[in-house]
Amino acid sequence: IFIVSIIAMSLTGIAQALANGYTTFIAFALLNAVGTAGVYPLAFVLGLEMVGKRKREMAGVVLNYFYSFGEALVGIIAWLDGDWVNLQLWVSAPSLLFICYYWIIPESARWLMAKKLNVKALEVIRKVARENGAELSQNIIAEFEREHEEVEIDKKECRDEPASYKGLLKSRILMIRCFILFIIWGTNAFVFYGLSLNAINLSGNIYLNFILGCLIEIP
Repeated sequence: IFIVSIIAMSLTGIAQALANGYTTFIAFALLNAVGTAGVYPLAFVLGLEMVGKRKREMAGVVLNYFYSFGEALVGIIAWLDGDWVNLQLWVSAPSLLFICYYWIIPESARWLMAKKLNVKALEVIRKVARENGAELSQNIIAEFEREHEEVEIDKKECRDEPASYKGLLKSRILMIRCFILFIIWGTNAFVFYGLSLNAINLSGNIYLNFILGCLIEIP
């Protein structure tokens, strides 16, 4: 899903630059938003799942630094070039290179363990240990292998019920929490993008104002 979202984001972004009319441009902008919506959350979750619990909070903060730097980079490119078509190509085309992530970034060990694929999870953890110059204890390896044996037995005895939205709709508490989250997310988005986009209405250089508005998110 992550790779598909990246491809959709990049191709629709390029199509916006090549659009021959406003209606076509808006249509590709809508599709671009759909593709982009799948990139950030997946990348964020995958990044956090690679981090231990004690450092996960700080990792979540640091991951957002790249969002701010990326925004600021858009302002710098626009300042240096000045042509919106070139800007669109500059920020969209390079994303196709991220397709190589499919072969570089391993699957989340936590996701593999949640799916009872402990052998594959152990392979990922071993690779991480090698990259960090660490050695896994025999107790950890034995624990993975033991759980794998139990999982193989469980697969023969029972079948997991597939996840669906029906469980969400049946739970009054979950529905209330989802509704609250929708309101918070929407309010946050309006305020965040309202401040970011209106930075150009301040006096002075519009590009510098936008860049500083992006970088001020970090502190």
